[in-house]
Amino acid sequence: MKMTPTDIKVVVEREEKEYSAFLAATDSKVGLSFLKIEDLGDRKLAAVDFGTAAEIAIGQTVAAIGRQAKAYDYAPYFETGRVSGAIEKPRKAWMMDGSVSGFGLPVFTQGGQVIGVMTMITARLKDEDDGGGMGGRGFGRIMRMLSGGGGGGGGTGFILPGGIVNGVIAQAKTKAVEVAAERAKQKEEEGKKEG
Repeated sequence: MKMTPTDIKVVVEREEKEYSAFLAATDSKVGLSFLKIEDLGDRKLAAVDFGTAAEIAIGQTVAAIGRQAKAYDYAPYFETGRVSGAIEKPRKAWMMDGSVSGFGLPVFTQGGQVIGVMTMITARLKDEDDGGGMGGRGFGRIMRMLSGGGGGGGGTGFILPGGIVNGVIAQAKTKAVEVAAERAKQKEEEGKKEG
């Protein structure tokens, strides 16, 4: 089943105004989605520059910043974690332990340098049967599930490196222009029908 949100509202910092936004692009391979905020006029919002992402090492403490809900005054808060390992497949990413749980949020070093984005990476193994004779549920898979390593189709939270995120952002910007043009054309056609 696939769902696409059609009515998205975005709040900037602690403002009362809710800006309309639309889903501009998604990348299921890296688990990221991008919104395009409408009606900003000439206003420019601060952005994180993933092109200057810092390198990190296993054992390093990192942090992510989030915001509470409206009922809690959109108060900012941070969560910390520690880089506990690294993977190369299905793509390069860092594993974490600790309390960082905000998928889609940038992750920073303790010095404030961006390193990447917290995301979910799914792995799909073609041959799950490792000789255990259990038809796709071999002994290795069962041991991974029992030890917290998950099954073949599951996903786990990882830090996606800034260089990869930067490339995906460039593609999303191009797609956002295309989607915005399609939306404008659709609104124009709807306006003609009503008029």
